[in-house]
Amino acid sequence: MMAVNIAAFQPLDEFRQLVDEMIAATKASARAPGVEEILVPGEPEWRRREVRLRLGVDIPEPAWQRIVEAGARCGVVVTVWRWANDGPESRENEGGMMSDSLDLGTIKLDLVLDRYGEVDGNQVFCPATQEEWSPGLDLNERGALRVMSNALLISADGQLTLVDTGWGEAIGWGDAQAPQHTHGVLNSLARLGVAAQDIQRVILTHAHGDHVCGNTIQRDGRWVSAFPRAEYVIQRTEAEAARRDEETWRVAFEPLIERGQLRTISGWSEIGPTVACWPTPGHTIGHQSVLIRSSQRQVLFVGDLAVLAKNMERLEWGHSWAWSLDADRTSRREVAEWAIANRSVLIIGHDPERPMVSLERAGEGYRAVPLPRRGITQEG
Repeated sequence: MMAVNIAAFQPLDEFRQLVDEMIAATKASARAPGVEEILVPGEPEWRRREVRLRLGVDIPEPAWQRIVEAGARCGVVVTVWRWANDGPESRENEGGMMSDSLDLGTIKLDLVLDRYGEVDGNQVFCPATQEEWSPGLDLNERGALRVMSNALLISADGQLTLVDTGWGEAIGWGDAQAPQHTHGVLNSLARLGVAAQDIQRVILTHAHGDHVCGNTIQRDGRWVSAFPRAEYVIQRTEAEAARRDEETWRVAFEPLIERGQLRTISGWSEIGPTVACWPTPGHTIGHQSVLIRSSQRQVLFVGDLAVLAKNMERLEWGHSWAWSLDADRTSRREVAEWAIANRSVLIIGHDPERPMVSLERAGEGYRAVPLPRRGITQEG
């Protein structure tokens, strides 16, 4: 190997200009049939490095499984980011759709993508101004924030539990604001090797369309349960409020009642050995979050207590469409203090950039620290 001090021969700016001209001339050369682009030495490796810095290093599944098993033996929380081949437009050139999962020993959590959409940040961070809430966030050409609609699959206690059901077949009957980038909870479950008949329990955080419209599917002109073997669980106060939306109730809930699949609960409820429903009212009157407990760590799926992780950093910034902004803030503060005290993980299903975070204090406020995209985080 030989190192040359270019500056000893000519000014560096002139050298860089000559190199740029040579590269441009090389890339402008005639290409052989079937060749789309001419690359210079080192360019494929540089591009691969850039992708891996953004997305992580791909690890063969057998090797990764051994890492997961070793982590479980040592009390290590393992976070996995996977890529499918049919991602949204914004990620097509990066290899596809990103989803993530969290392994907690005998418990596994998978975010299940429904759709991508967008939202007005002024509505997400009410009453803050755009100048206050926009730093650090990417706005699209329309000045809106990109969001996801995700369900959560919990594999624990020998059961498969789904939290929320997404938009389902809502286009055409449900909320007119339903986003158009469609993947679908059922399709995303299938990619995980899970069929609708495998789901034994569905927990509904609240009754907004992007969380319950997927309760049912249409068959032969009738709405029927999308998860025919599952018990659906919702807070009683939320179910009572949902009745006021006649169309949503008729399509998303009445078919469940007819089959005896809808169970209403009141307040804090233990749903299984490792799963509990935690009332967090404010976004809606009967909003609930879902707590998953393992010997390694506690995890809380917050529903719409926070649309983006920034809502957990600035607790006073809530959603303009909330049933009660005051109750919403109170619930967020309760959860934030609990998460710090217990060093727990919060899952924010609408956040495409920071869907899994831990909280730490930052002055008089909080900082949401994202879990690594692919790697291991030692508890403690």
